[in-house]
Amino acid sequence: MTPSPAAAPSRRRSFLLPAGCVAVAAALFLLFRGGSPDKPVDLLHLTGTTMATIYNVKVVGPGFTAGERARIEGIVETELERVDAVMSRYRAGSVLDRLNRSRSTGFQAVPGELAAILLLARSVSDLSGGAYDVTVGPLVGLWGFDEKRRLATPPEETAVAAARERVGFGLLEIDPGGPAVRKLHPELDIDLSSIAKGHGVDRVSAALAAAGYRDHLVDIGGEVRAVGRNPRGEPWRVGVEKPLDRRREVLEAVGLSDMAMATSGDYRDFYLLEGRRVSHTIDPRDGRPVDHGLASVTVLDPVCARADALATALTVLGPVEGPALAEREGLAALFLVRRDDGTFERRATPAFERR
Repeated sequence: MTPSPAAAPSRRRSFLLPAGCVAVAAALFLLFRGGSPDKPVDLLHLTGTTMATIYNVKVVGPGFTAGERARIEGIVETELERVDAVMSRYRAGSVLDRLNRSRSTGFQAVPGELAAILLLARSVSDLSGGAYDVTVGPLVGLWGFDEKRRLATPPEETAVAAARERVGFGLLEIDPGGPAVRKLHPELDIDLSSIAKGHGVDRVSAALAAAGYRDHLVDIGGEVRAVGRNPRGEPWRVGVEKPLDRRREVLEAVGLSDMAMATSGDYRDFYLLEGRRVSHTIDPRDGRPVDHGLASVTVLDPVCARADALATALTVLGPVEGPALAEREGLAALFLVRRDDGTFERRATPAFERR
């Protein structure tokens, strides 16, 4: 899973970009190509911090008054604040923080959107045979990623076994009708870092569309949803990054319209322990960071939260099981496998190649 430290205070900037610009954001690149639009358009760009990462929101329009900019800013901030207040594991007093701290094994009322995201997470867990599991929190902490610690030695086998006793979707009951959840182990610790950013993207995108802003792109920490067209009247061009540790470089561009894209990988949040890469992505099935050479997975799906979760699940499954599952289920997925010489092998499913 993908943990994140305590969320930074939100800081927002807004400005207008001319059509034809190049924007770089988190783990993606936006590329505008082609001829000019039939009439001049503006691209309003909002950027700031949320969920301990950077967000970028781009909205296309014929022109934006100060009032319209303020309205769009309000829409974005309201949705981002809502998701963080409900789903942050690191924000004191959030709904998820209170649930994790509670030692009750009875049903506890939760917002409907939290129950819905937990059900979505469970569906991805079932699909992946348990390779994806948001109850992985105890293992995330054990390997030092909660507080960004770098371990000097691996955790003892007994510590890994003890943490695994508190991990598993079988320890969580979800009642969407309540809505409510029940922890069957009092120390169950839910980590939604691998799906909350995608959900935030979906929430902001839906709110913008409801407000009449049809052409837009929302990016939170590299999870993105593109709706409508870019300023040139074409699908948004989003670049897939090469999974490089110290620099950012585009591997290829994908055209997106009414589609989301999410990437999971081992090249941003990791440390070296006894000469081996310790990735922030933990396999809940054995309690250890993934270590199989799969550098990144990019998934396309209409729902960003699902793309987010699927990218993590396929990363955990690795370079053999991951592509096999993706092809069997018809998922649009791109796998980049690290070779010994530092280059990458590209493996894409037929559904991804059609994009």
